[in-house]
Amino acid sequence: MVEIIIADCDTATSVARKSIIKNNADYREIKRQKKSAVLVIKNILEGETDLSPLNSLNEIVAGYDPADVYFINSDVNLFENLQAWYNKTNNNKNVNNTISIPLALLDRTRKYINDRKVIKQFVSPSNAIKHFISLNAVPKLHRFQTLDYIFDKGYQNKGHISWLERNQPTPANWIKNAKAFDGKQRILDFNNLQIDQNHNQEIMPEQYNEAMFDFVLESVTSDTSIFITEKTWKPLLHGKMFLAYGPKGMYKYLKSIGFEMYEEFIDYSFDELDVAERYQGYLANIDKICNLELSELKNMFKEKNITEKVRHNIERAESIEIPSWEDELRKRLV
Repeated sequence: MVEIIIADCDTATSVARKSIIKNNADYREIKRQKKSAVLVIKNILEGETDLSPLNSLNEIVAGYDPADVYFINSDVNLFENLQAWYNKTNNNKNVNNTISIPLALLDRTRKYINDRKVIKQFVSPSNAIKHFISLNAVPKLHRFQTLDYIFDKGYQNKGHISWLERNQPTPANWIKNAKAFDGKQRILDFNNLQIDQNHNQEIMPEQYNEAMFDFVLESVTSDTSIFITEKTWKPLLHGKMFLAYGPKGMYKYLKSIGFEMYEEFIDYSFDELDVAERYQGYLANIDKICNLELSELKNMFKEKNITEKVRHNIERAESIEIPSWEDELRKRLV
């Protein structure tokens, strides 16, 4: 029987550290009795391995045998990125036991939708009255710059846009350096406080069904870590074509797990480029979509029978098997 000690860094890092310190004595006592114990550092709501708690890993694993420590995260490339982090930081307590749960946020989104009894009504993009929708809660520079690009190009009236300033106001220097976007709140349904209540972020605004594409601006745009959030899982679950700016190799990974992409509309060659060029490729695809008449996009959708792809992606997002971290850990401990 292996005693499992959990450091839940998905709640609060400070809380997790206190629990680790508290449980360290328990761990030493278990080992003194010649019994087995492992420490699980659970950080599955994050997927970029440069983030906390890695920057305090020495402190976190102090007093533990690294062979007894398991790090659980949502980065597709977790093991490789963790090794790179060790090389960069000269960490002397390498934790080589990693468990990647890249579909953790898809699992959470599916559960939230079921808990809230959200009705997912498929509305064909051929009925769209706008080219796109772009939903933005937390201000991030790449999101602001993309909206600034959209406004500067005059595309804003071709879509529905939210900018909630969740958790923080738009930095003044972003607004000062902008060409066209004023950084003021733009609300479609929930405001910056309401969005955090009762899993409201899983509810799509009424305007969602009016748009042909969801212009997704992901949380992570890394060249090394692949971390996909609910921002991408929601259009897959709700039957919306999407154009996402996220981590390098994101689309390649989605295809590898059975999703179909919309090559009829989007040039995905930008997926394998480094961040600066990848961003320019993303903007080029925005231009491509927004410079076509909506009627042309609708005709392309009908002629190429894209409905089958959309429905396939809904079914795949709803049914793909997602192992729990607990199950994966048990397999390792057998």
